[in-house]
Amino acid sequence: MQRFKFAVFLISDHFFGKKKLFKNRSNYYKELFETLPKNGLGKIMPIERRKNLSVKEFRDTYLKRGTPVVLEGAAKEWDCVKNWSLDYFDKLHGDDEIILFDALSKETPF
Repeated sequence: MQRFKFAVFLISDHFFGKKKLFKNRSNYYKELFETLPKNGLGKIMPIERRKNLSVKEFRDTYLKRGTPVVLEGAAKEWDCVKNWSLDYFDKLHGDDEIILFDALSKETPF
């Protein structure tokens, strides 16, 4: 359920911008922070890096199996990649609030 909630927040932020939907996420973050120690640190695994991967190969080899892969150069023609600069990020996210915390710490800001 946490992955689903996280995905919903991520997608809504992408399409509608932060603070338009789900303005108060403190309960979600509190629940997430409480369950992280119970579930452990997670699994560390190697991730392949691929260039020029066809849609079919990506779908069959990675997407259907739920296997992560880094697609090198896949976004090189995207406007956001071409335009990345400090000014670009300042215009897009200059007013965003970012919360940093140590996930292994017993104390949390949420």
